[in-house]
Parts: sequence; structure tokens; C-alpha cells
Amino acid sequence: MRLRPIVLFVVALAAFHAGASAQLFWNRAAHFAGTASSYLAVPPDPTLDLTGSYTIEFWIRPERAIDGSAETLVERRNGSAGEGYTVYLGPDGKIALRNNNLTYLISTRSLTDGVWTHIAARYDSAAQTASIYFNGSLDTSSAATLGDPNPSADSVTIGTGFNGPFKGDLDDVRIWRGGQVATEIRQYRFTALGASTGVYSDLMLSVTFQDDDSAGDPFSVFDWSGRGNTPINHGVTAVDMGPGPYVTQSYNEAVRFDGSNDYLAGAHASAVQPTTALTLEAWVHPLVTGTQTILAKGPGITPNFSFLLSGSNNTLRTTINGTFVTASKNIEVGRWTHVAFTYNAADSVFVFYVDGEQVRTGIWPVGALPANSDSLTIGGGFALAGFNGYIDEVRIAKYIKTPEEIREYLYQSIENGNEPNSGLVNVSYNLDGTLTDNCADGGPMLVCRGNARFTHGGGEFDMPVSPLLRSTGVAFPSGFAIKSSIRMIPATGMFGDMVPDTLMIGENVTIRDVNLFVALDHMGEPDLDMALEGPDGTMHWFYQDWLLEDNADGVTTIFDESADSSMAIGVHTTFAPRIRPDGAFAKTFGGKSSQGRWILHATDDQDFNTGRLTAWGLQFNNATVTGVSETGSGQPDAFRLDQNFPNPFNPSTQIAYQVPVAANVRLAVFDLLGREVAVLVDGVRPAGAHRVTWNAAGRASGVYFYRIDVRAANGSFTDVKRMVLVR
Repeated sequence: MRLRPIVLFVVALAAFHAGASAQLFWNRAAHFAGTASSYLAVPPDPTLDLTGSYTIEFWIRPERAIDGSAETLVERRNGSAGEGYTVYLGPDGKIALRNNNLTYLISTRSLTDGVWTHIAARYDSAAQTASIYFNGSLDTSSAATLGDPNPSADSVTIGTGFNGPFKGDLDDVRIWRGGQVATEIRQYRFTALGASTGVYSDLMLSVTFQDDDSAGDPFSVFDWSGRGNTPINHGVTAVDMGPGPYVTQSYNEAVRFDGSNDYLAGAHASAVQPTTALTLEAWVHPLVTGTQTILAKGPGITPNFSFLLSGSNNTLRTTINGTFVTASKNIEVGRWTHVAFTYNAADSVFVFYVDGEQVRTGIWPVGALPANSDSLTIGGGFALAGFNGYIDEVRIAKYIKTPEEIREYLYQSIENGNEPNSGLVNVSYNLDGTLTDNCADGGPMLVCRGNARFTHGGGEFDMPVSPLLRSTGVAFPSGFAIKSSIRMIPATGMFGDMVPDTLMIGENVTIRDVNLFVALDHMGEPDLDMALEGPDGTMHWFYQDWLLEDNADGVTTIFDESADSSMAIGVHTTFAPRIRPDGAFAKTFGGKSSQGRWILHATDDQDFNTGRLTAWGLQFNNATVTGVSETGSGQPDAFRLDQNFPNPFNPSTQIAYQVPVAANVRLAVFDLLGREVAVLVDGVRPAGAHRVTWNAAGRASGVYFYRIDVRAANGSFTDVKRMVLVR
């Protein structure tokens, strides 16, 4: 009888790799001092000589919006001749658009000091109109019949110009040739965008004011458009947006593919050409079943290697040089799933993973991967079946990742500040607005083909939010006991309760503080109420009908009562990385024991919207959850005790077992003399896949045995396995 694969895991150890607690992303803006010596100057370049339609956009937080003086925001002029284009802040706090020396349009609204506002000023040469948008909505529009901007060989200046210097903060300054349409302005404004191909081919300048990883100086004035228009910094300083939820931009992007010849492509590079060992990983959210390419490297329909979904059940498949091997696990439509594959040519061993758990391993004697000079493609490619759905966090490593490494980095992005095994080649495409290898290990820059585009969370309806948490200053997921989940919200129909999800914590500590990680997708997050139930049955409702800015349809965050921001209606584009819950967890659970069964509840109290829980987890007292940690879910078909991993081990190892029905389970550890040295499980466990951790600290090295005894209504089960502790 075939067992359903385990789809749960626990991260309950200290950081496995150096850098696992590094800051994973920085949210920076730029501060302009309001003096003649505080500005950015973009050197002259033909791509910025806009003599037709254009759009200039930015986020702005002024300090003296209404003070009787005008302030230049973005300008290209030719000395005092008045040629070019300008967006400036008028003396009454209104935004103005000027071509040459003629102001075409002034906004009806005024900016407010200390408040972030997204501004887009658009000039349409063909229609002879000018338009100004506030926060993605049209503020005003009028005829602009006095001509296009004149050619200019001057620099573009940001924060100074004819109207004087700007005082305040700017973020994500962009210039588009040809001008965006209204829907694009609304969709793209929350993305820190760094792409100039495909649907973004008109992007001429994109200054996000942060680097694309957490290594080195996080503040950057680099032009991420790929045009090479990086400004020269004259006295502009960094604004640290802090660890709170994002007000201006959301970094949890993915890429949307429609399955019709749209994909991402990168030129050949040795970093994405493994020969003797490889690890492939990605988060996928398919919308249909059928053959769909996740990634491929090599020519035509017989790539050097590819990773794809296949058949009417979306079976995982990997091809190498024209041959293929499949997994027994089918990837479900309409939800996020992490998929991974490893292959070692030295011993021909391959392993498939789904949500961090092995679902198939075996021998595949295909030898080394032959080299080729063709492109890397993601989501399809020339003569390859296109992917219809969403893909995020694509990783290629030229070595075999261990199960622990795959599980540890499941819910956090890998980049240059925290990559595992930094001496080896890791290529990681975070796909959070940029198309770069965020590990900077030699992966090629990607380009968009066809309609491949970012999801632009918050700007479009019903775009799923991937469960990755780009945390800042949070040692995540180290210290958290985390479990994957497949719970529907609601369980059935269009409103009602989710089937409660349970996480067993074996460690017994007195609670002073609780941090709760939640990753879910839901088309109407303000329809949700969520509660955490402790082992003693006490309930804490930590989320009640909160609305994210515009169309954000997911919640991926750590609920932490020490976070610097509280939930508020319509304020944040995302609650990540941390947000204060409703009420203090410490008041509900403080002074109690962490040990026992914790339960997550969710209720959808409105009709028409549904969603899914992807993962959740707990941390106590801001410390690592150690000792025995257990999770349970799924419906296996038979009793089973798995071999511990790792084995040999030092000092801890994990033991997985499965029970198809609720049963009385006893799992104990014995030494060579048959003496019982630890009891890991003793009591009734629900049907599902379970995993416990044995920490053998203080035990002598040598051979140990672990035995499971199960008593259930439909029979009993006993099994014994051997493990080795090595000091």
C-alpha cells in the first residue's frame, strides 16, 4: 500500500548555518535635506531624453509641503533654457507637471507632511493630455497641447532644479518612456521594480534606494532598470524604514506566467550548469494541470536538465539529457507548494522533496550532466511547455543540499547575506521585483519574455502571496517550530470555520513571550478572524477583520507583541515582517507551560471569498524551541516508522512516524543494554504524519535503538530501528 508523503516539518534547532540569523532585507528610502548640496544627478544618457510620452513616479513624504516655496522633485532641463520635463512640488503642496518652461497641470490635492503618498505624473504625446495620479487613482487630467519636451543633453536631477531643493523623503523613483497606462500605475506602485524587458520594456530609470540583498551597505542609489542610469549621490542620506510592515512597497513578489510562450530567460553561465551534482528548488502555484515547465537548461525540447509538472495530476518530473524520473506526489492546483530535487552523479542517487519532505528517492544511472551553452529558462522556454500559474524563489545549487538545509530555508529567501555553504555555488532568484541572482554567485540576469511579470501584490485582485518571509532583524526560522498545512479557509463552502490545525510542542518552558508565524492566502483578508489556542484551552483572538492596503490578498508575517507597528485598516501593503497582534500574547499565555497541543483557528465570516493556510509556527521567549517538538497532519494509509535523520548524528536527530487513524503511541529510545533512556511520545496521537526530535545532549556516543508501539482500533504496530550517536 502506497503511503501518502509527509508534508510537515519542524524547525526547532538553532541556526544550522552561519548567517541564518542575518538580516534578510532592508527597507530604505532617501532623505533630501532641502539644501543645494543634497540631490541626485543622473548623468546624461539618450534613454532619458524623452521627447514624447512619459511617466514619472515616486513615493514621497515631504517635510515642508506647504511653506510658500516650490521644490523640484524630478527634472531634466538644459541649463536655464527650460527644455525637457519637470515634476515639482508647488508652494501650496500640490504636484505640478511641466514640459519645457510650461506648467501643463497642477494637482487638485495637496501633500501632507510626514505622510507617504505615491505620485505618478503622465504625459501622453499622442492624446495631448497630462495626468496626475495620487496612490494609483487619477487626481486630475487636462489637455496638454503646447508640445512635447524638447531634446536635452543635460542630466536628470532628483531633489533639486529650477524650483529649488526638496526637503523630505523619496522612495522608488522611476521614469518610463512611452508612459504607463492607468492600470499599470496602480498595479506597479507597490513593487520595488528592477526589470526592463517584456512588459517592463519602457522602464528607463528605477532607483529603489536599497540593494537587492543584505550583504554590505543596504542603502543604494543604483539604477535597477538595467539601463545603467545610476545617479551620482550629492549628500542624500538613507532613511531606515525599520523592521515594521511596509507602507510604501511590498517585497513578497512572485512571477505570473500565463502558459502561452511567456517565461524568464538568462544567458548561459557556469553557475547554472551543474555537471556532477545539483539541487533544484522552487515555490510553485499552478492554476491548471498538465505538462508545465518550472525551469530548464539546454536546447529545444530535450534540455540538459529540466524540472516540471507532468500529466493530468501535475506529477513532479525531472529530465536529464532526454531521460526522466518522476515522483509519486501530485502538486495541487490553486495552492503554494515547495518542490525540490537533488541528483548526485557520483552514486546516481536522486531525491524528490515536497514541502521539505522526501517523497521519493532512488537510483538513476544517467551519469554526469552534459554541458551546453544554451540559456536557462524559468516558466517555459523555446519549444517547452509553459507554466500557467505563479513561481517564486527559484534556486539552483551545484551540490547536494541535505534535507535539513532544504527545510531550514523553506520559508525564508536565500540571498547574499545568508546563503548556506557560502563557499559553494548557490544561485537564488528571489523574484521580488528584480531578476538578479540574489546570491551573487554568478547566475545570469534574467529577462522577461512574453507576458511574464511580477505579481505586484496589493495592486491587483486575487494575486496569491507566497509564504516566504523576508525578515529584518529576526532570526527566522531558527527558533520557530513550524509546520506546513493544507487547510482550506473555510473548510467547505464560501464562509465558516477552517478545520483547526494542531502543532505539538514537547519542550516545557514557562512562557514569557510568544511569537506566531502565519502564512496564508485569502481573497478577502478583512473577512478573517484568527485565534491561537494554548494547551490549557485558553483562546487568544489575535487577528480580527484587518484590511491591508488595496488588494493584498494574503497574510505572511510574524505576530510579535514587541513589533514596532500595530495593525490598522488600510495602512500597510503587507504586515511582513512583523506586526503586533490584537492584544498581548503574554497576557493570555504568560506564566503557563509551552508543552502540549497548540491549535490555530481561523474563521471566514463573509461570503464569496476563500483561501488556504500554507504554514504556521511558534517561538517562545524569543529563544530556540529545543527538545521534543512534534507536528501532525495528513492522512497516511498505513503505520510506519522512518529511519532517523541525520544518522549518525550529534547531538540531535529527527524521527518521523505515521498513523492512519488516531492511536495510542509510545516511542522510546534504548541503549545497547536494552535500558530505556528516553520516552519521546506516550499517548494518543491523531491520524497523520508526525515528527519528533531527540536531543541526546549528555548521552554517551554509541549505538541506540528506538521502538514504536502503536495500539489502535484497527490493530497494533511495532517496529524498531537503529541509530548512532557520534561525538
